[in-house]
Amino acid sequence: MTTLPLSFMPSASGAGVTRKVGDVRRERVLELSEPGRRILNAAIPLWEGAQAQIKTQLGVDGARVFRETLRAV
Repeated sequence: MTTLPLSFMPSASGAGVTRKVGDVRRERVLELSEPGRRILNAAIPLWEGAQAQIKTQLGVDGARVFRETLRAV
């Protein structure tokens, strides 16, 4: 579970995300709608392909350093 400022929360309209009020009045629950699930399922193989390409081009150690560098930024 994470807390996101309102400015980072995706808009429910057209984003494939539904937003609901949680058990506590200040709590907001985000859920993927069915279109959102389809978008995510289509994106996963693309993400995995990009990760494989990075590992191929940089090697295992280079990919690790690349990820660590991105986390540090």
